[in-house]
Amino acid sequence: MSDILSETIVSIRDAAALFPGRRTKSLSFSTVWRWVLKGVRCGNGQVVRLEAVRLGSRWVTSREAIARFSAALTPRWDDDPAPPPRTPEQRRRASEKAARALADAGI
Repeated sequence: MSDILSETIVSIRDAAALFPGRRTKSLSFSTVWRWVLKGVRCGNGQVVRLEAVRLGSRWVTSREAIARFSAALTPRWDDDPAPPPRTPEQRRRASEKAARALADAGI
């Protein structure tokens, strides 16, 4: 975890105001708090949590932690795209080839 205290500190409640809401002007405190406690699951199955620390009786995060959280959740468009899924015919041929290889190995 980065040293949040050396960054631009914001309270969890103030951090909620930095995110746009769906029907309201900003997110609720409980949504941001859930991101701190449980995180958000990405498309690849990884869980990303919003970094936060307890400072006295309050929990705080930072603008930089919010930027890291957002960057971790944003898919990389410049990476090589995933190969297209195999057709049923390609899967069948691969299965038959694997079966022959196992039979040749005596399995």
